[in-house]
Amino acid sequence: MRSTAHRGRQPVENVFSRMRGWFEPPKHPGRNSKTVTADKQDSGWSSAKKNLSTPDGQFLICRAGEGSYQPMTGLRDWLSIRDLGLNRATHGQYDAWTTRANEMGQSSGRHYHNYDFQIMFVLEGWVKMYYEDQGEVVLEKGDFVYHPRGQIHDFMDYSKDIHILEMASPAFHHSIDA
Repeated sequence: MRSTAHRGRQPVENVFSRMRGWFEPPKHPGRNSKTVTADKQDSGWSSAKKNLSTPDGQFLICRAGEGSYQPMTGLRDWLSIRDLGLNRATHGQYDAWTTRANEMGQSSGRHYHNYDFQIMFVLEGWVKMYYEDQGEVVLEKGDFVYHPRGQIHDFMDYSKDIHILEMASPAFHHSIDA
């Protein structure tokens, strides 16, 4: 008979057995696959596991009503960003911001960044991007993209309600024309 303490919840041993899969290295789907692949089963995972924490990071909550959107002065004045405070909390190791459009009809031009890590997640609207080796891609609400270091891309077109979450490491906004 099942204990009433677990009613509506899974027993602890099942939760931990599923968690084991979260920390295993990715399986190699094949060398010619379009998905991210690892050349070896380990793929550097052993050494990466040792460096999963950030030194002297600070706890951070950025509430929805806090902060304001500021123009990306000097880079793309037609976009506004809301800094989520991750740069300060991680002492420059990571950065996170949300992006909205101030005006329509602009383009970033083809460029790249020297981030070690960069992602975009579309929260609202759509954006048409160009990616080297991929061509033009329309990203819509709920779509996610990872930009490897040096990935040439272009923010070509977008909806009026575009709203994107972006994260990068290390934390410094920059753009290098391609």
